[in-house]
Amino acid sequence: MKILTPAKINLFLEVGRKRGKLHPVVSLIEPISLFDTIEIKKSKNTKITFHSEWEIPENNTVKKAVDLFRQKFNFDDGIEINIWKKIPPGSGLGGGSSDAAAVLKNLSRLFGLNLEKNELINMAVEIGSDVPFFLYNKISIVSSYGEIVEPFDINTPIYYLLLIPDREIPTSEVYNQLDKNGKFGDLTKGKEKIKILIDLIKNADFEKMSKIMFNRLENACFQLWKEGKEVMERLKKLSGRSFFLSGSGGCIFSLFREENEVREVSFKIVPEGWKSFIVKRFQQLKQKEESDGNN
Repeated sequence: MKILTPAKINLFLEVGRKRGKLHPVVSLIEPISLFDTIEIKKSKNTKITFHSEWEIPENNTVKKAVDLFRQKFNFDDGIEINIWKKIPPGSGLGGGSSDAAAVLKNLSRLFGLNLEKNELINMAVEIGSDVPFFLYNKISIVSSYGEIVEPFDINTPIYYLLLIPDREIPTSEVYNQLDKNGKFGDLTKGKEKIKILIDLIKNADFEKMSKIMFNRLENACFQLWKEGKEVMERLKKLSGRSFFLSGSGGCIFSLFREENEVREVSFKIVPEGWKSFIVKRFQQLKQKEESDGNN
């Protein structure tokens, strides 16, 4: 079976003070139409192959998902997994987490286990805090340590311009910098702001949306990556638009009402050496598929 695994962007991300090894968060996360492709099938031996322009570490999220699955269900059947990477690693777009979630879901189906969502979530959170979100692939409020996911439907069409540098931004380093700064947010107030943002999205009030959107990790990321801050400021001046950081970076993005509008802007402002993608909300893609299927 072949599966498309979407990237994500954080429309809002608030981070609390570290408790133990992890930071509690509250975030509004949107799946988008930029995908990796995964093929999973039974095999004599287990083999995981990445088809990628980027070097993928041996101890990656897909391997973690397979190892965890083997450990939980005590099976030694062979699995062949091929992953065609299009989502740049270390970009704040969650490609590795999305791949891991897809592997968990589809191993469950492949071996006839048909696990309940709660069982998958408990496994997903062991791999990474973004992985539970990708079990739903709907715009969601994600809180605590990633295990609480509140998905919902919004029909507003939105297009995004993603700009991605030719370097990875290590998430652990950004959180370490945040800890050094000691500037954390109030998660309760963060969730209140997210609810306001959701209403603005439903009403397609893009101007007010841009004023509410926020990422607690932005300052920490730009302290480590000064070029990113310079590029974001230059983009704002060139386009007259607001730009935002996704996750821990380094994807910088902006939002648009119309596809022709985003194409016009992207033609003028993509920094040299950066990748650019014009994407839409994952839900827009699903709605088109359903509409085409009904014709």
